[in-house]
Amino acid sequence: MHDRRFNPEHMAKLESPERRAANPPEPLLDKLNLRDSLSLLDLGAGTGYFTLPAAERTSGTVYALDIEPRMLDIIRSKAEEREMNHIQTLQGQLENIPLEKESVDRVLASLVLHEAETVDRAVAEMYAS
Repeated sequence: MHDRRFNPEHMAKLESPERRAANPPEPLLDKLNLRDSLSLLDLGAGTGYFTLPAAERTSGTVYALDIEPRMLDIIRSKAEEREMNHIQTLQGQLENIPLEKESVDRVLASLVLHEAETVDRAVAEMYAS
């Protein structure tokens, strides 16, 4: 793990009241106009802060990509608890997204690009997804 990667020992910060006050997920999701059966790729999904509210807005697949397996375990647990069967977790890097090209309708990269080893490559992968 390079020094820019989020330390999973600090995952409580991802669900903190301070984060919710400063950066609530709803306004950003509103801008994505996520509806009907549109699909979404949430990059650096963490504990599902954007993934789960996004899945409430669409019947399409919501992909949660994170490099950290513990984060993906949390998302899977929350999705199962809420019976959200259209969330799929993906372990991988921003620079090498494990999806077919042009397979999603929307891509969300909130507060994660600074973690990319190569930002240009990460943005190219986002564009191709």
